[in-house]
Amino acid sequence: MVFAKDVSRSFRLLLRPSKESSGKMKLVDSLKFYYSASLIPLLLIMVVAFLRINYGPHINFIKLFPMAYSTSVTMGVGAVVVALALLYVWVLVPIGFFIDAAIYQVVGKNFLRLFKGSFENSFSAVTLGSMPMVLLGWLILVPGVNVLAFAVLPVWSLVVLIIALSAQQKITRLQAIGTMVVTAFLAFMTVMLLIYGALLGSGALYSYMLG
Repeated sequence: MVFAKDVSRSFRLLLRPSKESSGKMKLVDSLKFYYSASLIPLLLIMVVAFLRINYGPHINFIKLFPMAYSTSVTMGVGAVVVALALLYVWVLVPIGFFIDAAIYQVVGKNFLRLFKGSFENSFSAVTLGSMPMVLLGWLILVPGVNVLAFAVLPVWSLVVLIIALSAQQKITRLQAIGTMVVTAFLAFMTVMLLIYGALLGSGALYSYMLG
């Protein structure tokens, strides 16, 4: 069963990224892999959010206001949580994969001329690199372990991404790190230039309105 194989591979990837990140995947296969791997964590996000909403430390205070604390209100809040979780995990995150992969491909292939693979390889690497956050990101919502999860998971994902990018694009890990550093620098400079341009534009507009 494809779903079971993808879920099993996603968990193996956490501990054996060098072995599990090799092998080219088509774009559709990468998306199928992501959606299969994200299903159980998505359900866990909803469960943890539901428990925190209904049994969190704030609930005793809310119960002092019967009009605010009712079944319909909690069901409404739960529906909003489910909708937001679905929107983030199954829509926004995949869109982010496309954007990240496109930027890496342009920098690594056209700017640095290091990448030997296609956009599909970069997309696969980004998808594989997200697995620590995808599979364990729900721990950020759990009191007691959320601080540790928030500190460890991004670093873990970064390490897996470096290994996956190296494997998918047939480059060294040092070259993968260099590509990511250059990409981050170019992205930072682009944002700074946009902010600078916006400030200049607003300043010119302000001067024009005064004059």
